[in-house]
Amino acid sequence: MAVPINYRRSNEQVIASYDYYDLGEGTGIKTLYGAKLALSGSTLYLLTPNEAVLSSTAMTTTGEGTATMNFDLSPFNMPKIVTGTAYFSAPLANSAAGGTGSKLWVQVQKVSEGVVSNVSSEVQGANLYGNSAHSMEFIPITVNRTHFKKGDILRLVVKLICGVGGGTAETTHDPAGRDGTDLTSATTAPVISTKMRLYMPFLVDL
Repeated sequence: MAVPINYRRSNEQVIASYDYYDLGEGTGIKTLYGAKLALSGSTLYLLTPNEAVLSSTAMTTTGEGTATMNFDLSPFNMPKIVTGTAYFSAPLANSAAGGTGSKLWVQVQKVSEGVVSNVSSEVQGANLYGNSAHSMEFIPITVNRTHFKKGDILRLVVKLICGVGGGTAETTHDPAGRDGTDLTSATTAPVISTKMRLYMPFLVDL
């Protein structure tokens, strides 16, 4: 008896492969990069699996207060399930000698037909103190098991917070790794990467 062969009706164009697998968790980990789009009259950010993308602006800098960035992945072409622990990696710089320092807050969300829901809690990174201080932030994010249907969008919310006391805070988001103002690829002790990365776990059928 011939064995039936089933084919998908369409090829998957977004997240077609994974950078590595966590076999114990049954997840495929995909590296996504933050970038900024150049559009007249609006400020938009995106997540992209393409490391060759050149962001329209390599960095975001804010004075005392908060700059919020919503990085959106392209709508899924096929259903997906996310679950496990994601990891966020980005550089942070602080230019104030005193005050309450700078920090990054991150959260994963789902956008479905214009409705936004939380996939994770908001996770707060450590405070960075000191004039000309810089660090690489590596923040774990517990991701609730969440189903994304075709057309849904995965969103990474990044808040850059500059505390009371003057100065500025800066983070960078250029997949190609070009320099920011305070953060540059040549910065050492510790070594800085100017790429913003999200290591996102997707449930896979192994």
